[in-house]
Amino acid sequence: MGKHSKLGISSFIIAIVFLIYHVVLAYFDIIQTFNDTQIIPGYLYVLGSLFSMIMQPFGAGLGLAAILEKDTKKGVGIWGLTINGLFSILTVLSVIPKIYG
Repeated sequence: MGKHSKLGISSFIIAIVFLIYHVVLAYFDIIQTFNDTQIIPGYLYVLGSLFSMIMQPFGAGLGLAAILEKDTKKGVGIWGLTINGLFSILTVLSVIPKIYG
C-alpha cells in the first residue's frame, strides 16, 4: 500500500464541502421554521440542491474509483464514497417535498 489516492482525497473534499452545506442549510431551515421568516429564498435553495445532486454522485464516483485503484490506501476513498452516497440520497429526499409541497 502506498499513499492515499488523489481521487479519494478529491471525493472526501467534496463530501466535507457538502456536509458543511447541509449543516448550514439545516440551521437556516430551523431558524425559518421557528421565526416564521424566510432567510433563504426558494430559488437559492433549489439551485444549491441541484448543484449538490450533481456533485455528490460525482464525489461518490471518485470515491469508488479510489477504492478500485491499486497500490493506494482505501480509507479516504471509502469515507468519501460513504458520505457522498448518504448525502446524495438525503438531498433527493429533501428536495422532493420542496418541489411538490
